[in-house]
Amino acid sequence: MATRLTPQLLRRIVLEEKAKIEKETKMTKMGKMGKMMPVDEADKAYEVDADGYAKTVTHAKKHGPAGKHLSEMSTLNDIEADLRRKLRSLAEHKLALKKKIVESL
Repeated sequence: MATRLTPQLLRRIVLEEKAKIEKETKMTKMGKMGKMMPVDEADKAYEVDADGYAKTVTHAKKHGPAGKHLSEMSTLNDIEADLRRKLRSLAEHKLALKKKIVESL
């Protein structure tokens, strides 16, 4: 025989799940790449300011094989933006011509 899901039973289930989640989060913290690690290891983690990483992208653009690829990607993005702009203009022109044709009929 199945038990009925009463408000009291639902409340008890939700509170039990909440307690489990709180217990798990107290025991572990998120480490690198989203992996769980013990709290004592997480507290020892080395933190770095983000301002140091901003220079690495500009440095990579000037030096190394990634720089060539980043430069090419930037150029392709510019070309793509121009082509999209032209395509939009052509579509608008085509729509205007279509309206003129329909009006003339």
